[in-house]
Amino acid sequence: MDKEQYYFAKKYVDVQQFLEPEECHSSKLMIGCEERVWFEHKQAARMCQDLIAHNYKPPFWARFNADVLIPKNSVGRRMLRFLGLLWNELEARYHSEVPAYEYRVFCPEVDLIRRAATAALTVGGGEVDGVGYISPLSFEPWEFCLLTGSKFIEASSELNALADLIRRGLLAKDLRNAIKNFRRNATERYKHVMLVAQAGWRKNARNLLMRLDWGYRTTSPSVPVEFKSQRDFLKNCEEIDRYREKMLEILRKMFRNDLTFFAWKIECGDIRGLHVHWLIAVDGAKHQDRINVPRQIAAAWDAEIDRGKGHTFNVNALPKIEKTGLRVLSYNDPDLFEVLGLYCDYLTKVDYTLKFRMPKNMRSFGCSKLKKERKNKPGPARWYQMQVRDFQAVRGPKGNRFFKKNGGSHV
Repeated sequence: MDKEQYYFAKKYVDVQQFLEPEECHSSKLMIGCEERVWFEHKQAARMCQDLIAHNYKPPFWARFNADVLIPKNSVGRRMLRFLGLLWNELEARYHSEVPAYEYRVFCPEVDLIRRAATAALTVGGGEVDGVGYISPLSFEPWEFCLLTGSKFIEASSELNALADLIRRGLLAKDLRNAIKNFRRNATERYKHVMLVAQAGWRKNARNLLMRLDWGYRTTSPSVPVEFKSQRDFLKNCEEIDRYREKMLEILRKMFRNDLTFFAWKIECGDIRGLHVHWLIAVDGAKHQDRINVPRQIAAAWDAEIDRGKGHTFNVNALPKIEKTGLRVLSYNDPDLFEVLGLYCDYLTKVDYTLKFRMPKNMRSFGCSKLKKERKNKPGPARWYQMQVRDFQAVRGPKGNRFFKKNGGSHV
């Protein structure tokens, strides 16, 4: 591996945003469609991280037990899990009488892995852009653990060759440039929201931070959303954009000058379909109830926006406040920037589905404008200086992190 590829593998391909702190067990596959889609995407993202590692070794390099032919190497286990999940998906599509409109779009590295693995599981193989010709596997993924002797050795060689081809594609310069372009926009958005939030706490000593999610009501919690065509998908995008404008209008009327800042993000999930995430802060000197204030917003939205069609979920009402951190936060609260970094990162993460499929004149993200601060602010001087933190250091989830219930305010 040359120096440029090593630098890329260590820094730019950051697939941690797709991963959870703990591995998901195979029993989760029996729960429903949402879990299967999440698990497949997680395994592909984790597989990408394995293949571009600077200390990469073939997935099936370890010795195998003669009785139980399962790779001791975790990289090989993850690869087999992903191939098995993709095989089941291809089988379901093949037997489906009415194919659903494919609206999902994956990030470049996961998309490359999916296309290469699909070619390997297809009779006759196939040509994959950025990788080359992929030969078909001589076995089905579930058969691997049943193979013995020379057949087992041959199958291991086929999987190692497939992994090597995907690795070369992931480290190609064109894909590296595409990945950096996708991530750069998300980073710029994150920094902007953090600056707006920071300005909000410089304006008000306290702010009530709220998280709300608006989405369409579903008849079944485990049935994936389907769109009839690209036109149907665009029609739904335009509809939810109108709802989003109405929600913002209601929010501004309710709080007027008490509205410190807001940020919203439209996303499209496999089960929830199109939905809107909101991050809202209002003057904490006038609004302190962390549950009922967002509940009033939710009630106003649900009453005005296509009654009965949508529903607003109040994230602030979740029982464990130490897990969410959503409450009245003071400018000198030790958890302030950790809480902001968590939710600002969540709202600014890359959504490839809408990035490629939504109408060109429609935005999927919006935020309050960054206003100039007044030099001579009226009122008494604050007792403490506002803390200064590195925005990147507090970005995103940090495992099983807990926040204080009542903060560390001294005001």
